[in-house]
Amino acid sequence: MTALRLSAGYGLSLGTPTDFAGNGNNTYTGNALGPAYTYASEVEHVLAGASGLAGNDLPDVVVSPNTINNDTAWPFGTFRIEDPSGQNFNVRAALQLGPGVRVAFEGVGEELRVVAGGSLAALGTVAQPIVLTGTQQTPGHWAGVRFLGSDSQNNRLENVVVEYAGGDEPDPNRANLMVEFDGGIGSRVEVVNSIFRHGETYGVYLELDTNIAEFSGNTLTQNILGPLSIDAPLVRDIAGNNQMTGNVIDEITVHAGTSRGIAEATTFLDFGVPYYIKRANSTQWVITAGLTISPGVVLQMDPAMFFYVSDGGSLSATGTPNSEIILEKHGTDPWAGITFFDGSGQFDYITISDGGAGPNGAILTLETIDNDNPPSSLVSLTPNVTMSGGAYNIWFGLGDTFTTGCIGAVRIPPGDTVSDHCLPG
Repeated sequence: MTALRLSAGYGLSLGTPTDFAGNGNNTYTGNALGPAYTYASEVEHVLAGASGLAGNDLPDVVVSPNTINNDTAWPFGTFRIEDPSGQNFNVRAALQLGPGVRVAFEGVGEELRVVAGGSLAALGTVAQPIVLTGTQQTPGHWAGVRFLGSDSQNNRLENVVVEYAGGDEPDPNRANLMVEFDGGIGSRVEVVNSIFRHGETYGVYLELDTNIAEFSGNTLTQNILGPLSIDAPLVRDIAGNNQMTGNVIDEITVHAGTSRGIAEATTFLDFGVPYYIKRANSTQWVITAGLTISPGVVLQMDPAMFFYVSDGGSLSATGTPNSEIILEKHGTDPWAGITFFDGSGQFDYITISDGGAGPNGAILTLETIDNDNPPSSLVSLTPNVTMSGGAYNIWFGLGDTFTTGCIGAVRIPPGDTVSDHCLPG
């Protein structure tokens, strides 16, 4: 137990690698530049034995970022992460942050990167949240927290605030928090009761082929491009108790296409902001499972985008008199519409507008692969459905294509009558 005090610099300067013996329980106080200077991999030695950090002219333990290769914990303290050129803060082992820990990043390009073999357990409390921030309260002052190919069961953010990040990255999906796939490994993370705010881009970005084991009770607000950027298959993992409002652009960006289709049952919940359905690799958004759109949801489609409900997939969009569903364009150019190819749909209290940009000019297109064998395409329409913008509201292909209810204008195959396809509701 040692007192390191009244220095014109730091109480302790600790290099790396270091063989730091003893039980700690030291006191760093009265020092002009702060209690200690060290590297990320050596912080545990500064804190050993619940050492005292109070009473310095500057409060932060100053940390030079490097790679953490051994399991470690930062159970208390405030930290300032320097921005030396060419050094990254990588976590390749288990890092645990305790309640009340505050970490501030100096540099625009700095990120806390949790990679394969590493994990981050940031477990704050309501009374003592963990704060990951920038040294300046400016959106984009640092890059953010990135899980990159880390599939550890220990990855959990609980009662954490991540703010002022999303800066200086070439990736258009940068955010305060990024959960990504890398090297054949999809990251796994639980995110609970946390706040993601003041981002230069999005609050959170969630990439295809990652495991979002839990995402609930979070607040994503005051971010410039919106609360959430997410690949479409992961929408099913977003619990309804997350708060998404109060951003500069109040919309959830959903990346959709043939490679980002819906292959498991998924529900789009109403978070009080529109979903922007953004083209990923294709204008064709493939739906081969049950996709449900909840009452009150607004979906805004990229130009020429269309739902392709096929192979037994279904689209259920049933609003209520007080919570109508809206499908419309995003921006100025129309979207294509909804194609059912051996798929089914159910629509009630929904307005579909600005569609018909596809080759047949229809809002709804019904087709089948085999005229003699089910499944066929069947869509249920009620009188509470409104369509506009296309040359046709419904285009029936050859064979077993049906709706219960019809909304003109309708195109039917040569030789057929409307009653061949428009069944009584």
